[in-house]
Amino acid sequence: MKKNFNRVPDRILDKLDRSIEADFIVGVVQKFTETQIRAAALSHLRVHWKDDGVATPAETFLPSQSAGRFSTRNIEGREIKRTDLPMVTRVFSVQVPNFGDWGRGSHEVDWPRKVYQVEYEAPRSFQIGVELLSENTDEGERVFVLKFFIDAVFQKGTVGLEDELLYAINVLQENVGGADIYPADATRDDYLRTLYVNWEILPPGERDATVAQVLSKIRNPSEETKKRIAERYNLLARLRPKAFISGASGFVRYFGAQFEDDLVVFENVEYGNALYVMFEDWQVLSRQSRLDLLRGDTSKFVRIVHAGAWEAQLRHEVNSRSRT
Repeated sequence: MKKNFNRVPDRILDKLDRSIEADFIVGVVQKFTETQIRAAALSHLRVHWKDDGVATPAETFLPSQSAGRFSTRNIEGREIKRTDLPMVTRVFSVQVPNFGDWGRGSHEVDWPRKVYQVEYEAPRSFQIGVELLSENTDEGERVFVLKFFIDAVFQKGTVGLEDELLYAINVLQENVGGADIYPADATRDDYLRTLYVNWEILPPGERDATVAQVLSKIRNPSEETKKRIAERYNLLARLRPKAFISGASGFVRYFGAQFEDDLVVFENVEYGNALYVMFEDWQVLSRQSRLDLLRGDTSKFVRIVHAGAWEAQLRHEVNSRSRT
């Protein structure tokens, strides 16, 4: 599965800040094909193929500790060495033979030693639930939309919320490969809507407004981030797009420039990532996570990593595919 988070992702903190709901859960919505489920891709989550359909667990369950370190802690807890606290003296004892001869008996030897204090963190025992949300057919294959969630309700404003949230997110991340938050009373339709992207079409030439729109999706953007986004806007603007696009969902940290109905460039706002030049199916492709995108049909897009002569490569892709 994906790597653990060291802190709660900004996209989740942003959603939490903007939410008017007090109670929420940690969950994620993902799509799987019949082929994947038949191949037991979700067997560790107790999802399997049965009677020409998908069978999900009737009850929540403790995920296996083999999924990762947070899943292990979730069951066993852990000891934390408090290097931030003063060391304390502990007395250690050992039994030794008298005059080096166990046949002559033994005695106990004690000696003091400075050690770090140790704190025990109790296991959370978070359980995972699974729910089938919908079924449809995509290019002749059955596709199932599943909701995975941590069976616990979190409340805004509580002490230690980010620590608890990070813990739950990582348990789900290790077992499912993704995590998000939803209002505790979210409906089935609310969950299904997260599979799609709501794009805002922004006219070209309104640089400040577009940059501000992109920055509004970032939690506390640094001056460096603001400068980088403005520079990337300027680069895309020089290629004369018909419109700019700002989206929220799977590609929540991307903004786009549309050159044709079937030619869109999505730019990642985070340094070190890549941009994507998408073709006729960009509305469909944009609904996918980066992982699903790279696993799919790569002939429908070009991925350009921000390294080397990436700006020249971008200009070539746009100019060679534009009809004007």
